[in-house]
Amino acid sequence: MRSATPDIGAQNALRQGARQPHAGLTADVIAHAAEWYAQLHSGDSGAAELAEFERWRQQDAGHAEAYARMEKLWARFDTVSSKPAALALNKALKSGAGKREKLTTQVLLLCIAVFAAWFASQSMFGKYMLADYRTAIGEQRVIELSDQSRITLNTQSAIDIDFSGRQRRITLQRGEIMIDVAKDSRRPFIVETAHGTARALGTQYIVKREADATRVTVLESSVQACAAKVDACVTLTPGEQTTITPDAVQPVSAVNVQAAAAWSKRMLVVDDQPLAQVLTELARYRYGRIVFNADEIAGLRVSGVYALDDTDRTLEVLLATTPIRIKRYTPLLIVVQAAK
Repeated sequence: MRSATPDIGAQNALRQGARQPHAGLTADVIAHAAEWYAQLHSGDSGAAELAEFERWRQQDAGHAEAYARMEKLWARFDTVSSKPAALALNKALKSGAGKREKLTTQVLLLCIAVFAAWFASQSMFGKYMLADYRTAIGEQRVIELSDQSRITLNTQSAIDIDFSGRQRRITLQRGEIMIDVAKDSRRPFIVETAHGTARALGTQYIVKREADATRVTVLESSVQACAAKVDACVTLTPGEQTTITPDAVQPVSAVNVQAAAAWSKRMLVVDDQPLAQVLTELARYRYGRIVFNADEIAGLRVSGVYALDDTDRTLEVLLATTPIRIKRYTPLLIVVQAAK
């Protein structure tokens, strides 16, 4: 009886929410859906693989249903990049070739094992999940602190709060925040990341934590930005921005304040920016993947005001105004190519 438990668990996980699953949703179809998911999210799929996948998906309604349920299962783990997990799943599934009758059990066990490997590969994920405040993909949230300061969390962001009688410290674990600081001459207001600190000398500023650096943008008054490991600081005034790493503070650059803060109104304002940069930013606000070849679209630049709360509409606007093609293989997989 114990050996049957994983089969039931795997099928329940993939079929959650369906009262009458399609008759074609067999263990073999589920296994193929898992293989396709791993292949399409590995970053190695070309046009031939995408076309083959589309043929397979349209062969039977059970194929489409199995893949859709696989997407929903993995979307739960999509708050950070799932590429390491997909690669591990692909490798494990290939090693189980020739044992199709046992693949339903393997899918459940692989989801557990791959999630563990994926969790370990994402050093910040635990801190994100345990943070005092966090937002999901596409979500924004305004937090009013005990001192009347306000923090707006952008998509996929997380903060920890540490207020004492001597200072007000915010640790940005992930993502991007906009801070409206309430005046308190006795307690400095500091935002900290692994790359350094941004200490408010006035009121409003933005801090964005990226993979290897932290970007600080001042909207009002001034902010002192400092590197974490060296004695290097710079004071920013309105309309100025810098990037800090543990070992350096980059030169100050000018920035459009309205454009920098537009995300707080769920808008993306761009002025002659590379299309690849815009697509990368849009991807932060939607589940799934926007796949493109940066070299292929390197010459394309765009300007405009785009909606962040409706990325599908924004993609349609880009399609109408830019020489590109957009292929939607599934709701969670969109491929953007230069028009030929």
